[in-house]
Amino acid sequence: PTWLGHPNVLPLVKTNLWQGPLPAVDYGLCTDVMEHIPEPHVAETVSTIAGAVKHGCLWSVCHVPDVWGKRIGDRLHMTVQPHAWWHAVFAKAWKTVEVLKTSPGTTLYWTEH
Repeated sequence: PTWLGHPNVLPLVKTNLWQGPLPAVDYGLCTDVMEHIPEPHVAETVSTIAGAVKHGCLWSVCHVPDVWGKRIGDRLHMTVQPHAWWHAVFAKAWKTVEVLKTSPGTTLYWTEH
């Protein structure tokens, strides 16, 4: 494809988020990802991302069971935990954890070193 190698297109990195390696970046954006990580690997994943991000990261985390998994006979949200649980996980890897917005099923967080 002609977009490969284009200077305005970010490269795709395929990796295991709790094992890495992840490329070093200034800022991160992690939306609708963390609830799909198996719970035993959530802390490792947050730590791996924190290690790759220089300044801060924006996170959107859903904390309700998924509705689509039942339709395909699978569970898609592997980690369904309340807002306070996620806040505590982020606080172990980041100096600052700020809640930007909450809704009945999702919380938007900003974390910084």
